[in-house]
Amino acid sequence: MLATRMLNRAVGPVMLQARVVNSEQFPDGQRMMPTNSSSPVCVLETPARARSGCAASQPTIRPGEDIRPRAMLMSPPAPAVPGGYDFQRQAYFEGFGAVGYSVGRATVLTPPADQPTGDEGLGVWFARLRFIVGERVRTPSHLRHTVAAVTMAPPTGEQRAIS
Repeated sequence: MLATRMLNRAVGPVMLQARVVNSEQFPDGQRMMPTNSSSPVCVLETPARARSGCAASQPTIRPGEDIRPRAMLMSPPAPAVPGGYDFQRQAYFEGFGAVGYSVGRATVLTPPADQPTGDEGLGVWFARLRFIVGERVRTPSHLRHTVAAVTMAPPTGEQRAIS
């Protein structure tokens, strides 16, 4: 029923153009979920969504923005040991068929907006709203690092930044 396309080989570095549907901030960088990407990979192999990490030196990438990163992509890893956690299965059911990281600096193609707009999908709208709230809480004048991560977990669901 899902028909999630999974990348079956490592590719990259390739130049992608995609819309970000979710973005999480970490002390050492950010993780984003680009979708509807166009790339030189065969159309039958191109996953609809991917999860990609990028270093702190990147511009702030917000949900709903169109970006152009140079990325290394690979299929989600299978379990490391028999009966272990199956990230590949989890990725399939969450709808993303590739994982990777950006190489160099990504280009943000759409200008950032302070408030979510109604023309985005509802999921992107809520992800953008969560991102804006998190961005305001994490400012240096408010909270930093672990305290900000713990404070942001209940309202936004971002738990991965908690050390």
